[in-house]
Amino acid sequence: MATWSDERRASVLNIVFERLRTVDPDQQVLPYQVGRAVAAERPVPFANRVLAAGGSDALLAEVCWSVNGWAGTSTVPLLLDLVRSERSIAVRRQAPLTLIFTRDACVPALLAEVITWAPDSPETQELVAFVRSLPEMKGCALPTTPA
Repeated sequence: MATWSDERRASVLNIVFERLRTVDPDQQVLPYQVGRAVAAERPVPFANRVLAAGGSDALLAEVCWSVNGWAGTSTVPLLLDLVRSERSIAVRRQAPLTLIFTRDACVPALLAEVITWAPDSPETQELVAFVRSLPEMKGCALPTTPA
């Protein structure tokens, strides 16, 4: 794959992307990992394409994890949407972690927003508790709100 032309790599990624759209949601992670390997040192455009299209919670959590440290400003809006979505807690936990590594200016405001959310479901309660624990993990300074 290292010797593939950009055209061939793009063609294979298009095939993988189409496969992601047609495969059983429980089996989406493996084709994504194949696409991620094909994307090699340029995983963000492919990952952004997958994030924008959506998919199973397992797939989206995998995408967030796989671009951790690689994601840039083009990924930030997609990750913000996932944090604010009704997706599983696995997705909603991984998205803020990946956002932190983007070092985007919006991250502190997002984290501050999340800790003010009403814990109206067990998932939201868990996400709020998780984000509240991030300052200790990452050295971030976040405002506190009354319990």
